[in-house]
Amino acid sequence: MKLIDKIKVKIKAGNGGNGVVSFSRLGAPSGGDGGKGGDIFFDVDKELRTLSYLKSTYLAENGENASHKKPNGKNGEDLIIYLPLNTKIKIDNQKELIIKKRIKILNGAKGGFGNEKITNIYKSKLEKEKWKETKKIYEAEKGEKSKFHIAEMEVELLSEVSLLGKPSAGKSTLISKMTNYNAKVGAYDFTTLEPALAMAVIDQKRRFAMLDLPGIIKGASIGKGHGDQVIEYILKTKIILHIIDFGSKNKKPLDDFEETNNEIFSYSPKLKSIEQIVVANKMDLEGSRIKLKRFKLKYPNIKIIPIVALDSKGTKHLMEYIWKRINES
Repeated sequence: MKLIDKIKVKIKAGNGGNGVVSFSRLGAPSGGDGGKGGDIFFDVDKELRTLSYLKSTYLAENGENASHKKPNGKNGEDLIIYLPLNTKIKIDNQKELIIKKRIKILNGAKGGFGNEKITNIYKSKLEKEKWKETKKIYEAEKGEKSKFHIAEMEVELLSEVSLLGKPSAGKSTLISKMTNYNAKVGAYDFTTLEPALAMAVIDQKRRFAMLDLPGIIKGASIGKGHGDQVIEYILKTKIILHIIDFGSKNKKPLDDFEETNNEIFSYSPKLKSIEQIVVANKMDLEGSRIKLKRFKLKYPNIKIIPIVALDSKGTKHLMEYIWKRINES
C-alpha cells in the first residue's frame, strides 16, 4: 500500500538591487551596481519523509540597492529548500524533475548598473562617435524583478512500519495515538476492515509511515479473512510492530504471539528476516506484569516495549525506538 503526498508551493528568486548615481570628488561618475537576487535550490534531506512541513510560499533574499557609502549593493542570500529523496517536481507544469541531489531551480534577478558602469559601457561602444557625456552620466538602472513560479511536489510514502496482531489487540488505538489518523476503534473483532496508512510524527524532521492492518486470524495464510492479502503488505515493510494484549483476562499473550507468527511465516518464510518488535499493550490491567514476565522468560531475545495505548503511556519511547531502528537498518 502506498500514499502519495502532494503539495503546491509558490517560489520566487530574489529581485535585483538598483544601481545608483554618484560622483567622485573630481566629478567623475562613480555610482555602484545593485546586488544580484538570491538563487533558489532544492536539496535532499534523507531524514525527511513527507512534504507536510513545507510552507506555502518561499522567497529568496533580494539584492541590496547600491549606495553612496557602499558602491555596490550586496547580493541576496541563496535559499535552499530541503526535500525527501526522490521527490518529483514540476515547475509551472513543465518537465518533471526527480530530486536526488542539490539542484538550482531559479536564478536570482540581475542588479541594475550604476552610472559608473553605464558611462564606461557607452564610452566603449561609441568611441568613434561623438558622445555627449551628460547623456549617461546621470543615469542608473533599476534591478530586474523576478517572478513567482508554482512548484508542484509529490513524494510516494511507502509504509516503513506495519502493525501486526490479533483483532482487538489495540492496533487502531495505538496508531491513532501515534499519528493524526482517526482510526476506528471498538471492542470487537475486525475493528480494522482495510489497510490504512498514516504518519507518525516525532518532530518536524522525524516521521515515518505506519500501516494499520486487519487482525490476523487463524487460516489467514491460506486466505481466510483476506489474510493472504494482508500478509503481502507486511512483506513490504522494514519493521513489524506486533501488538499483543497483555492485560485482558481472557487473553494469552504467548499463544497469540505464536499463533500469529505461525500464520505469517507459513505464508512466507521471508517474514522471519523482518525485524519484529513486540508491543505489550494494556499494561495497566491486573495480571499484565505476570504475563510479561512469562513472555520474557520464553523469548529473552525478543525486543518488548510495554505501553498503555489508551493513555499514550510508553508511546513516545516506542516512536523514538522505531525511528532509531528504521535509520539503523
